[in-house]
Amino acid sequence: MEIILLITFWLMQIVAAVVLKYSVGAGTHWVLLFGAGNAINILSVWFMTLLYRTMNPNVAFGLAIGGAFLVIQIAFSLVFRSQLSFAQYGGLAAIAAGILLVGFGGRG
Repeated sequence: MEIILLITFWLMQIVAAVVLKYSVGAGTHWVLLFGAGNAINILSVWFMTLLYRTMNPNVAFGLAIGGAFLVIQIAFSLVFRSQLSFAQYGGLAAIAAGILLVGFGGRG
């Protein structure tokens, strides 16, 4: 159940971030996209609060927010075709390692 909640949260964060990015250049429709992106963000937080019921809050927060940052960076590089540098890949790997340490450290 925890992994389903995490993946749902991460996917909603990706969608919200992409929608908010598109709201910047949407002309007169920016308000609709801005509202939609924020609505998705608010709804995604509900999934994070469900995680608090199933695991330690500090672990849930670290996995949810750290993982969201990681997947949004990857999604942005794919959706907007922005090349990541070697150093940026190293940073993402370090973040992934930190997320794994937080997750495994919370199980003990």
